[in-house]
Amino acid sequence: MNNHVILLGAGFSRSISQYMPLTDELGDLAIAYADLAHDPRIPKNGFGPGFSFESWLSLLAEEQPHLTEAENAANGWLFARLREAIFSVLSSAESSVIHYPPPEWLYELLSLLHVGRCTVVSFNYDSLIEVGVASHQLAAALPGEQIGPRDVLWDLPRLPDIGVPYYAPLNPTFRLLKLHGSLDWWWVPGDVSGTTLNRAALLSTYGNPQSMSDQTRRQQLPGRVPFIIPPTATKSAYYRTPLTRELWQTARQALRAADHLSILGYSLPPGDIVMSGMLESAIRGQDVLIDIADLDPTGPRDRLVALGASPQAVTTFEGPNSVPELTKRWLGTAAKELVDSLKSTNLGDHADDSLLVAWANPIGEGIGATRTARVAKLSRPGPAGEVELLLDQHEPIGGATAVRVGPDGLPTNDVWPTTSDLVSALAQAERIVVRKDNGDLATIIDTSYESREIGANPRWLALVPAGRQSSQRTEG
Repeated sequence: MNNHVILLGAGFSRSISQYMPLTDELGDLAIAYADLAHDPRIPKNGFGPGFSFESWLSLLAEEQPHLTEAENAANGWLFARLREAIFSVLSSAESSVIHYPPPEWLYELLSLLHVGRCTVVSFNYDSLIEVGVASHQLAAALPGEQIGPRDVLWDLPRLPDIGVPYYAPLNPTFRLLKLHGSLDWWWVPGDVSGTTLNRAALLSTYGNPQSMSDQTRRQQLPGRVPFIIPPTATKSAYYRTPLTRELWQTARQALRAADHLSILGYSLPPGDIVMSGMLESAIRGQDVLIDIADLDPTGPRDRLVALGASPQAVTTFEGPNSVPELTKRWLGTAAKELVDSLKSTNLGDHADDSLLVAWANPIGEGIGATRTARVAKLSRPGPAGEVELLLDQHEPIGGATAVRVGPDGLPTNDVWPTTSDLVSALAQAERIVVRKDNGDLATIIDTSYESREIGANPRWLALVPAGRQSSQRTEG
């Protein structure tokens, strides 16, 4: 998934949970929350393809030449009121979603993004991706560490300076660019210097929603309001902050270098001229594969073709399950690419390395130590072309020895499988799988050689599954 750029819109968040509103639904909810239904400036025919909530919000945010100074000021007040309502409506929806485990495909998608070092461009205000990263515990490069929201955001914007400096290096992973701001970003309105723009600390994980108290927020981020950017208000102060310019320029560079573009739940609104121009420069005359997952992908597909995409290069996934279906497709591709890579690898002095499954950093202590297991056996390729890794539940990784021990605690004559045994088993296979705690199969999408000694074993091949070790029931 290298040079893979993913665009996320409101439909992506809706695919995570039905509690998340689509854009025009958000407009109706915000108007109702702010008790503005009878305001004469509210569009009489509502919001839709001809005039979206995003377009109307942008008109309010910018001074219009045909309006008087007083009318522009009144529109500014209305925009501020709606911004507060958007924050409240989305914060409430997000909290409802975070109360429950997310769908398992979200963790699989985050694993794929992490392994592929993808660039994710989001137009959403919510923090469902960041909460997913905080909940997932993806393995970082250093022992005992895991990927956090700070890593995927590149620590931008930074947390407020509360007297505790934090200069730890960032762990390599995917990059998340939130081009329209975020519910947890705060600034002093109109501050084009960007010095007052900070993000609040993320406290939630899925199943455990936590929010910063209003008192703590006022202490750490005094006098600030949510940094929520109207999508098409390109002349506003929001787009003149250094951070916003940096994020958009980074997105442009990633799009121009992309050989794979995926659009998940983003409708490519015709009024978003800036993004349309960026996409055109990325795809016109270029050999770029394009995926679209949407409730109705027809509109985005037609707009991409009009911008220069080859119709043959566009694959669409339609309906409420389009995003998980596309994730499943990526999962299968990543699994096969890994198997093909192992088949063609010259193992050299790694042929006798032992095998382990690593849901976290395999050499770490604490959480990493409890999320790794030694491979005891390899199954023959099944009817679906998979080789299953059978794990040893009686031999902790930290105490691994050269002698197999059976369930009765006595030595056995079984031989631990090695890297060369795995490659031999893959001759007729297309993927490697392992069973999770609940019995479901997880797909292996990455490997790493571990040369540090664990017990009596000097070297291991760590096999990395997509998703989490334990699956939970999803509600909502």
